Formats: sequence, C-alpha cells, structure tokens
Amino acid sequence: MLYCHVAHCLSLNDVCDSLGFHRAEHNSLRNATAPHRNTLSNANRTRDSKFIQTVFWKQLAHFQSEQPAFLQDGARRYFRLPKHLKRAVRAIDSTTIELIAKCTEWAKHRKRKAAAKLHMASDIATFLPIRIVADSAKPHDSTHMVELCADMKEGEIAVFDKAYVAFTHLYTLHKRGIFWVTRAKDNMRYETVKTLNKGLMQRLPKDTEETGKEKKLTQKKKRQKNQYLVIRKDEAIRLITPASQKQYPDALRLIEAEVQADNGEIKTMSFISNNMTWAASSICDLYRCHWSIETFFKKIKQTLQIKTFLGYNQNAIEWQIWTAMLTYLILRFIAFLSKWKGSFKHLFTLIKGALWLRRKVQSIVEFYGTARSKIPIVRPNETPYLLGINWAAVE
Repeated sequence: MLYCHVAHCLSLNDVCDSLGFHRAEHNSLRNATAPHRNTLSNANRTRDSKFIQTVFWKQLAHFQSEQPAFLQDGARRYFRLPKHLKRAVRAIDSTTIELIAKCTEWAKHRKRKAAAKLHMASDIATFLPIRIVADSAKPHDSTHMVELCADMKEGEIAVFDKAYVAFTHLYTLHKRGIFWVTRAKDNMRYETVKTLNKGLMQRLPKDTEETGKEKKLTQKKKRQKNQYLVIRKDEAIRLITPASQKQYPDALRLIEAEVQADNGEIKTMSFISNNMTWAASSICDLYRCHWSIETFFKKIKQTLQIKTFLGYNQNAIEWQIWTAMLTYLILRFIAFLSKWKGSFKHLFTLIKGALWLRRKVQSIVEFYGTARSKIPIVRPNETPYLLGINWAAVE
C-alpha cells in the first residue's frame, strides 16, 4: 500500500503487475513476493484498519525519539505564529474525498453522491498529525470535535473552522481551561456586554493607498502574508438564543476584522474566542495560521493516492488513507534527515523516480536533488537533430 502511493498506482492490477516486474528486488528483501490481485483485494477488505493506525502512531513516536529536533522542523517551514506565543496550538480541519456512489453505500450522504471525510488535528508548530479520524461525509463535523480534542491539556489552544462550532463542546473546553479560536456563524444571535478595546488597530503595508473603504495593494505586497489587518470591532458578547445560552452561559469575545488571505484577497471576518486578555491581532493571526492546513490537504491530494481508491468498502478506504498519512510521515522524515530545502512535491517526484535504485535514500536526495540549483547545460551543436530535413537547403 505504501508502494501504491509512492508509485501512483491506479488499480489493484497496477500495484501487483508493477511489483511483479521486480521479483529479484523482492527476493532480496526477506524473500518477499509480489501479491496477487485477489490476495491484495481480500486483505484490504478483511484486515482491520486499526492495525495500520497503530503502525502510524508507533512510527511517529519512533521518529520523535530518534530525532527530537524533528518536532521543530515544521515550525520553520509552514506557519507564522505570533512570536510571543509559547503555548501548544492545535489546528483542526477536514477535507472531503469524493467516492463513487454506486460502489460505496456506506458513504452515501445524498441521493447520487458519496464521500469520505478526513478529520485531522495537527500541531501547528510541527505540522504533524496528533489525531486523525476517517469517516463518512454524512455526519456533521462537530460530532468528531470531542474525539479530536480529547487529549488536550489546560492552557493549550484549539483553532478550528466554524463547521466544528458546537456550543456545548466549546463550553466544555472553556471549563477545562483550554483556549479556543474559531469563526462566528452568520446566524449567531447575541447582545453586546461591553467594548474591550476602544482604540482599534490597523496594520497596513507602507505603500498602501487608502481611499475611503477601498484598499489598493501593490502586487508585491499582495504576496506578503500577515501584512494587512484592520480590527473593526472587539467586544464581549453574550448569546441570547435560549438553547445557545443554555449551552454556553458565559460571555464570549467577538472580533470583527479585515484580514488578508494567502492569495492577497481582503476579507471581512468575525472571530469568536473564550480568551478576553490577548490582543485582537493575536487572535486574528492564530486563525490565519489555521489556513495553512488547507495547503496540507491540497499537498497530499496532489501527490499521494487518495483520490483513486483500490477498494470501495470502508475498511479498504481507511487502509489507503492511513497508509497515505504514513507515506507523508516517512517522506517528511527523509526531508528532515537530508536537510531538504525544496518543496514536498519535488521530494516526492525524486523518490518516485529513484524508487528501485539500490542506494540509500538520503544519498539520493542529497546528490540528485539538483533541480533547485542553476546548472548550465551546453549543447555542442545548436542545430536540432530532425531526420529528413536538409538544413543547408533551408538556409
């Protein structure tokens, strides 16, 4: 199954046939043999997916024990946390994986649509998964919130999208001493208790021209993240709907701000949190860091094989999702050991091209990863070699 992801195999026959072409290499690895199609299909259908989940968590613990600095590698690459923040931050989000409705009855959530959902809680400093839940797309995201936050400790921070907002669970996190930041739903009804910050903050690029409500940014500044932030409202509120007030009786903090997305677009968003003391800009920056988990989902969908599945039952799909996460973990560890400075996609294509070479992976990455450097290529003759063309006559 790991080979399925690295080699981008499209079917069971693709996996078995391509592995069968390398019988000699398999024989040198514990006298292993390539699987048959029916054997692999039956294994994905009947083997308990909890086994590969255990393998993933044990492998992650092994990497962390062997290389403690592996935990700090993600902070340098992925996120821009507020510098003064020293607490553990957990980003929670999900991605939808479309399936074939006729073959996956267990994942049907509409008449002609079926899909699975990958819910993940990641450490925002290391960008490594802490908890993963693979389920049908039919249940609401908030139903998995308890499981994703079960092991959080007092003083830690949870950042998630408004799809996970359930006031009962948010109040439970509040009573446990866990800070949380999320977006407010459009239909949330509330009353203002007091204004927290009367002097609202603006953080604009130096060359920003402001004309009324319009903000004109240059293309250079649009590519710079965390350059634009305007706080419009910072209030302490209380929910007024009877059901919501019963679920969350304490006061909340509401911040309305104009923020800059990764693509440079200016958006007006409303954030809610249970922390009344932090700066409003820190809460906005925390949620902006949460957006990077979307980049992670995009990355694994473009590289690993989690859009075309080898089986259709729930167990087989869970196997393929968990082996994708295990492949991502191994590649991240290889990048850490080799001090890889390129993108994850470049590393993936490099490993894929050198998959059957009898060399150490680290040496392959260090020596052959030269696409990011400028190496001049000189041709001895500028004339293109095309058969059947008399270039002297053309001239």
